[in-house]
Order: sequence, then structure tokens, then C-alpha cells
Amino acid sequence: MRGSILFLFMVIAITINAQEEWELKRDKEGIKVYTRHVKGSNFKEFKGETQISASISALAAVFIDVEGMVDWIYDIREVRLLEEQGDTVQVLYQETNVTWPFQNRDGIYSNSIRWDRDKDLMRVDVRCHPGYLEEVKGKVRTLKATGYWEFKPGQDGSVHAVFSLHIEPGGGVPAWLSNAFVINSPFETLKKLKIVAGQEKYQHRRF
Repeated sequence: MRGSILFLFMVIAITINAQEEWELKRDKEGIKVYTRHVKGSNFKEFKGETQISASISALAAVFIDVEGMVDWIYDIREVRLLEEQGDTVQVLYQETNVTWPFQNRDGIYSNSIRWDRDKDLMRVDVRCHPGYLEEVKGKVRTLKATGYWEFKPGQDGSVHAVFSLHIEPGGGVPAWLSNAFVINSPFETLKKLKIVAGQEKYQHRRF
């Protein structure tokens, strides 16, 4: 009996690990992009990784600059600040361009920024809050999204950046179409972030 139970737990563990394995989809320009299936969803989760030649303070300054987000977040049409909670939590309205014939998506997201002393990294948790504002005519409200950013400084002065997100766009966008373009979002976002983080206005900041 004990052997059967142990075998069952081993099968469950193997199944869970198989569901959580990341698959490398792009390795280009110093950026690696992975995707994986999410249990209960037809839309894939993505993760992008790269090295950025910038300080943690500069990257924090980039995230606090809400107006500047249109310069580096992939396919963003509009972003504006709705609420601030201290200097570590932002609530944002964001509109994303979507390929015709589908309507643009909008969403309300919170960015919670914190410094993890034990792991020596800055983490930004991203959460979706669809009911924060009434829906906008002509836009499809994103109802489900969760993700994070992690920035860990290295000994060479660069920062290892990770961007991961799982989103269900809704509005009739088929999963196969969304999954076909899911690689572009982390790749283009990280590519632009590497450039933006080096701008003079984000240097010499302290938090």
C-alpha cells in the first residue's frame, strides 16, 4: 500500500514538473524568450531574460516614469497613472494595439515594486484589476493577467533582467493567434528597455 502511494506521488510530481517546463523559443541579440503552457488556459505564459548595462536605481527610475513607458513596452498605445500608494505601488491604465480585425485591449494593472534583501534583487509584481474602472467603448477589457519583473545586479555592473507574464486577451482572440505572437512581447520590450535604461534622465537616481 505504501509503495502504491509513493508511486502515485511520484507520478503527480512528474506531471506537475512537465507542465511547468519552459521551452526556449528565441535566443537572439542577447535576449532569451521562453514559453510554457498554463494549466486551465489555452494561452501560453512567456518569460524573457537578458543582461542590461544599467544600475538598479536607473531601472527603478524607468518604472516610476509612467509617461515614458510608451517608449519601451511592446505595442503600447497609451498608459497613464491612476493611483499611487507611496513610492512602491502604481495603478496604471494601459491600452495595447491589437492587429486588425480585433479591437484594441485595455487594462488596469498594478506594479508593486520591492527590494528583496535576502535575494539581492528588485522585483515588480504585476496584477490585473479589471473592475477598477468602467469599461471603455470600443476597447476590450483584459480580465486576467499576472506576471512579474526581476532585476538582479551582477558583479560586472550589469543587471540580469527577467520579464514573465501570462495574459488572456479575451474578445474572441483565438489562442493559436495569440500564442503565435507571444514571443514578440518580451523580446521587443526587453530590447527597448536595454536602450531606454541608459538614457541620461534615468542616471544618478537614488531610491
